[in-house]
Amino acid sequence: MASKVIVLDAALTELEEVADWYAEINTSLATDFVEEFTNNVKAIQNKPLNYPTLNEGFRKCSLKRFPYKIIFKIVANNILVVAIAHHKRKPNYWKNRK
Repeated sequence: MASKVIVLDAALTELEEVADWYAEINTSLATDFVEEFTNNVKAIQNKPLNYPTLNEGFRKCSLKRFPYKIIFKIVANNILVVAIAHHKRKPNYWKNRK
């Protein structure tokens, strides 16, 4: 089930902010973070129903190496990435994004 992936501007901003933060520590960490994000989005795109549901139709994909998760929703056969959320910070802040 390969679907089109749409990443909300707010999620892109989060991706950039996290990558920038890791780049301050080590540029290879930033590269690894973006690569892991990209690989997980491809996996989501191929089998979106394999990921656990949250509420209101949201699903999550936890990154293995980094303490972040990709929050997404299936909308009209597309994958809508709404957030790249830290596991412990500001829970559910992304719920009102559309």
